[in-house]
Amino acid sequence: MSMSILLVFLFIAIFAAIIGFIAFELIEEMRGSRHKLVDRYHE
Repeated sequence: MSMSILLVFLFIAIFAAIIGFIAFELIEEMRGSRHKLVDRYHE
């Protein structure tokens, strides 16, 4: 029982981390400080 709860918690944590990372990148791009991102993605 505790194992399944741990797996659910792990899944939620990973999902939240991915959502947070995507949101952070979008906010950085919208704020205009995107030179680092553009340089990284267009090389």
